[in-house]
Amino acid sequence: MTKTIISLPLAAIAAELRSIAQENWQGTENWMSSERGILDDPRVRKLGVEAHDIDGMKAMHLVVGAAFLDDGGFARNSCASAALSEINHAWAGIGDWQS
Repeated sequence: MTKTIISLPLAAIAAELRSIAQENWQGTENWMSSERGILDDPRVRKLGVEAHDIDGMKAMHLVVGAAFLDDGGFARNSCASAALSEINHAWAGIGDWQS
């Protein structure tokens, strides 16, 4: 898979999104039994809006990829896998993004 280069603003959004997920990550077992997800933070939605304002759905997809996917297009780790599972809900309704 070809590595995609993203703009600095999108890279910053991806880094913050990844940081929020990592800060809230306490392991798969905890995540599966928790009522709050690792992306249960109001800032996550704002990051989605910021990405959308830059370049719509294309930017949102680029941010998710940069934040949570490896070069092969797979989740980087179990934290990233959980975040990928939650991002659709967190960003539902931003532009055309659907859960």
